[in-house]
Amino acid sequence: MRSGEFNELLREAPPPTVDDVSITADGERLDTKEKVLAFCERLAAERAQTS
Repeated sequence: MRSGEFNELLREAPPPTVDDVSITADGERLDTKEKVLAFCERLAAERAQTS
């Protein structure tokens, strides 16, 4: 899916609620800045290993 298509799907979505957080496929809740940054670092390291 292209970013424009994704944005179009969300254009009419309701605004987030105070308890909305991203959850990874393995169930990790990314509910703080530190958790998001750590997730991004792990993802970058995994991608670097596969390239």
